[in-house]
Amino acid sequence: MKKLFIVAFCLLIVVSWYSFYSSTVGKTRDVENYFEQARQMEERELYVNAIELYEKALAEGADREAVLVAEAADYRLMGDEKNYISTLQSIVSLNVNNEAALRELAEVLKKGSEITYVSYMKGLHDQYPEQPVVAELFQEVEGFYTESYYEYEGLSTIFDNMSRSFQDGKYGLVTDDLSPVLRAQYEQVEIPFEESPMIAVQQDGRYIYVSAEGYKLADPIEGYEKLGTISDGRAYAQFAGLYGYLDEKQVPVTDFIWDEAGTFMNGVAAVRKGDKWAIIDKKGKEITDYIFDAVAMDEMGCCATAKVIWVKQNGSYSLINLKGETVGDAAYEDVKPFYTTEPAAVKSGGAWGFADVSGNLVIACEFEDAQSFGGGFGAVQLDGLWGYVDRDDYLCIKPQFEDAKSMSPDGVAPVKIGDYWKVIKLRIFN
Repeated sequence: MKKLFIVAFCLLIVVSWYSFYSSTVGKTRDVENYFEQARQMEERELYVNAIELYEKALAEGADREAVLVAEAADYRLMGDEKNYISTLQSIVSLNVNNEAALRELAEVLKKGSEITYVSYMKGLHDQYPEQPVVAELFQEVEGFYTESYYEYEGLSTIFDNMSRSFQDGKYGLVTDDLSPVLRAQYEQVEIPFEESPMIAVQQDGRYIYVSAEGYKLADPIEGYEKLGTISDGRAYAQFAGLYGYLDEKQVPVTDFIWDEAGTFMNGVAAVRKGDKWAIIDKKGKEITDYIFDAVAMDEMGCCATAKVIWVKQNGSYSLINLKGETVGDAAYEDVKPFYTTEPAAVKSGGAWGFADVSGNLVIACEFEDAQSFGGGFGAVQLDGLWGYVDRDDYLCIKPQFEDAKSMSPDGVAPVKIGDYWKVIKLRIFN
């Protein structure tokens, strides 16, 4: 610690005197005298006196940055951490390219409050995103996170700030901080979207809709074998082994003709007849023919969150838009659905990377596995463990988890630690 300080202090002094001699050419003899007197005071460890002299030099027109750098060094030697930090911050505010001051400030803040450190670096990065040292230091704090106290045997990806929980053989619903919404007491639970307060659950072998408090809201008399989440005013239902769609009042709006059906998002859903898939609109009309071997869908059954859809033909995945038209010419061995409009996980050459909504590879395929981006981060697997990368492919959270889900837009992600699942929340989102 002492060695680190001495190095940092020497850097500050060098910068201080270099700045002084560079900036005092043509200035008054009084400024030079004040600096010389201040140096003499420092040799006698009279730092308060030295600072007073630097202030007099400033009043006579001395370079402000040079004065601040010198005063910062004196505050540090005095052990006055509060003024040392505030003076370093003043230097950085005056000249963000003062690398010595910037790095020293980062080191001091890092040893104090983590929240304060992350908050300061985030604010600095928001203001100077292109400054190299700022970008470097910000990457170091991207991966700072807090870990939930509560844990479950299983957690789904977070949708609309909710996750499906699994405990003791039953499913429930929790918020993204693991506060219970529905106690784990159902055979199945579908995560609701914000547009509808109705939650599809399976209880005693039957599907019904309940409120967030667990009160029954709807009990379809048709006895559907399965009910989906209401989205875009539609919910899939299974009856006599086949799927169709209901409206918000559980009134059928299509025939029950499909062997499998997904959840609507942005006006479209994926459906299967036999071994082929198609994309349909809310009226049940085919947007595409039944020509796809597979359609990538998330845990909610949605395929078009980013308004583009991964479809598989002739052994590879490519993109189509909501009209069924081909997007780009990229083709991948395997894919994960888009979780947001940020890059999706794709597989090529036996490894995973990330592609954007045009299908273009934006992070090289170099990982064992991956989950699509959310909140500015993508989950990746290396040497059997999971961590997170940012959009610059910087590994901000080193691989350490047994499993991991996509990061939510609010910077929360379910991760498996040992035998149980928790959530982590990135500090930069606090």
